[in-house]
Amino acid sequence: METNPTKQRQAFYRDYVSGQWSMSELCRRFQISRPTGYKWIERLEHEGPEGVKDRSRAPDRHPNRTPPHVEQALLQLRVEYGWGATKLRRMLTLRHPDWKIPARSTINELLDEQGLLRKYRRHRRWQHPGSVPVETTAPNQVWPADFKGQFKMRNGEYCFPLTVTDHYSRMLLLCKALPRSARKAPNRPSNGCSRNAASRTRSAPTTAPRSPPWASQGSADSTSGG
Repeated sequence: METNPTKQRQAFYRDYVSGQWSMSELCRRFQISRPTGYKWIERLEHEGPEGVKDRSRAPDRHPNRTPPHVEQALLQLRVEYGWGATKLRRMLTLRHPDWKIPARSTINELLDEQGLLRKYRRHRRWQHPGSVPVETTAPNQVWPADFKGQFKMRNGEYCFPLTVTDHYSRMLLLCKALPRSARKAPNRPSNGCSRNAASRTRSAPTTAPRSPPWASQGSADSTSGG
């Protein structure tokens, strides 16, 4: 259940004035400490009904606050010349070396409070949309071909495994070890892909991201990658 702090303090003071409870009993009843209870009683006795209101916790003095004459000089230069915070600080330092000039961030806050700060909208960097996703509805429509990363063999030479899969069924059609990749790779998949595609209905274009695109026009058109 939510309570109103102001009404609770007024009720606390009324019960205290009635004399029916001691200070310890009242503090236990209202779940406050004895110093807090004495504080509210003193405020109500000296300030009346206004004493139950919350006071601002902001400090009375701000030792690091920019002096008013410095703020006025900064605003005047801004309106007259339109300079930014960096140049305003530099020019005011040259004109008044004995003044304590605020930091650049403080000057920007001052300009923002007075509505004199131009805020530039940051443009979003253009990003490449990427490749169009491939969609297939049946096997043997698209055969993606890709090198799965080279590894060093015991004889000191590198092996570049080339794989060809069916995009729809994810079936592995070919996995062949090659001594090199990219431009030196075979331009067409091996005839082994044609033999592995059991339910082949028509030719399947093969995509190879790191090599020239492959495309076979039929089983008779496929050539060996060796």
